Amino acid sequence: MMNFLPNHLELVLALIFAGIFIALLVRLLGKAKRIELEGQETDAVVSRIEDVSDPGSAPSYITYVSYRDENGENRESPMSISPTVDFEVGQRIRIKFLSGKYDMVRFSRNI
Repeated sequence: MMNFLPNHLELVLALIFAGIFIALLVRLLGKAKRIELEGQETDAVVSRIEDVSDPGSAPSYITYVSYRDENGENRESPMSISPTVDFEVGQRIRIKFLSGKYDMVRFSRNI
């Protein structure tokens, strides 16, 4: 009986963490879809590419872009997390962003 509780506790904790992960993923995907549907399109320049890979894991990069928002203010925002480097620093592209929410932008097309 004593071994029964720890196994249930591990299962409950695993289910809680899985639920949190799924909720965050759904929120992120919802935001990406909202940017795609409602976002304003503008020119941007790839400003930097960060390698955020953990040692011994698959490669992972965050691409940052510089652009002007709807008020003409300069912004730098992360564009994506990718297992490859699909862009070059200095590359000019088009992005979409949500007005007032600059924590994530989406690639629209090459210029």
